[in-house]
Amino acid sequence: MAVSVLYLAAEADPFIKVGGLGDVAGTLPGEINLAAQQSGIQLQVEVVIPYHPALHLPTSPDELGSFQVRTSAGQEEVTVYRVGSRNATYYLLSSKTISSTPSAYSSDDLMDGRKYAFFSLAAVAFPAFINHTVEIIHANDWHTALTLYYLKSKPEPRPKAVLSIHNLAFLGGGTSAALPAYGFQPAHEPFLPDWAEMLPLPMGISAADLIVPVSPGYAAEILTPEFGCGLEAFLNSRKTDTKGIVNGIDTTTWDPSADPYLSSNFTASTLSDRSENKSAIQKITGLQLAPEIPLLAAISRLDYQKGIDVLFEALLLLPADVPWQCILLGTGNLGLEEQAKILQEKYPEKFRALLTFDNPLAHQIYAGADIFLMPSRYEPCGISQLISQRYGALPVARATGGLKDTIFPGGAATGTGYLFTKLDAATLAATILQAIKDYNNKKIWQLGQKRAMSMDVSWRSSANLHIQAYLQLLENSKHMEAV
Repeated sequence: MAVSVLYLAAEADPFIKVGGLGDVAGTLPGEINLAAQQSGIQLQVEVVIPYHPALHLPTSPDELGSFQVRTSAGQEEVTVYRVGSRNATYYLLSSKTISSTPSAYSSDDLMDGRKYAFFSLAAVAFPAFINHTVEIIHANDWHTALTLYYLKSKPEPRPKAVLSIHNLAFLGGGTSAALPAYGFQPAHEPFLPDWAEMLPLPMGISAADLIVPVSPGYAAEILTPEFGCGLEAFLNSRKTDTKGIVNGIDTTTWDPSADPYLSSNFTASTLSDRSENKSAIQKITGLQLAPEIPLLAAISRLDYQKGIDVLFEALLLLPADVPWQCILLGTGNLGLEEQAKILQEKYPEKFRALLTFDNPLAHQIYAGADIFLMPSRYEPCGISQLISQRYGALPVARATGGLKDTIFPGGAATGTGYLFTKLDAATLAATILQAIKDYNNKKIWQLGQKRAMSMDVSWRSSANLHIQAYLQLLENSKHMEAV
């Protein structure tokens, strides 16, 4: 039997990308299709996203027609468009409510609540419009989690429900008042706190047949009070229905041997060519052209989740007689941006704060940095550490979530990076100093670089694990029906 999977997301690269979800929804579906084809498995993933006014479409989509969705305010027309990208078909749903905000998200929680509540109703009605039987609906985060909750109200047989959690902290707060107009009622579940009964992500979790946090480490962490956002008892009650699957990266976009943004392309076998990228980024940022000085880098949203405040404190603790340079690229919290400016004033010869978003420059930094810094308070999966390892910049990272799943500890001597557990400036500074010490032993450092660059950080493993999870879910359903 051919298995049809409908994959729902608020954003998908290259059409619209705000965060990491855009990377996943723009790449993973096609990788699953490719892996299924290569394995001789009859399984096809198709994607449905909102047709945001800010959507960028490389080619004109096909208009397939329209259907009606009923709400308490009456019927609203939904127009369907279709476009292909990266081995997958993407359906774009457009309506007055879906177009109410230009981008994927706005600063108005209530408006976003109305937008995604309506999109959820439309997504459930969509398969009937194209006369298509769907075995699995796979939603992502709070924006599309309501689809699964609405689906649960439909009679059997109905598609199995899968929910990926990219960041549990975003529950859909502020949207509750918008939901009743679209027919949504509170979720009454054992262990679900009263305050969460009308929040989209917990509602979706309550209806999911399979819950997929974006790494095994994060799947374990959200069962604890530290990371469970007040839902840990509820999530523990769903533990047997939870499977963490780590993300990957698009290894065509992130390929140091062919990256068009680099001053010099290189491979693990031609590491000597990598040094030109370090010189280039030192020149661009006005740092001293000194190949012997270890170049640290962080490319990040400036947010307390990312531990940027701890990074600033750690840099202040590094001994004065230890040479280093550091480049920070990113924007975000205004207080952290101000701290970055102050640090640059204190260390004009060592530290550069590039408070902007610049994709070509990010590629050059990954290729030129020696040590990549990720002191996150929590990190569901993380993509930057995958890129940095592929580009030969060894990560120094907190042992949390997906970071501890994707970085082999031991440093350059035996691993692919440096992990630390206690999140404080002294611990981070000590770990950076260990990395700097190893960097000064070129033989050991290059072994670590080659080890890191040889890792498989593609979507291949994740795609195969998703296929296994889908098939197992359907197999378990058959057994239940037989009983």
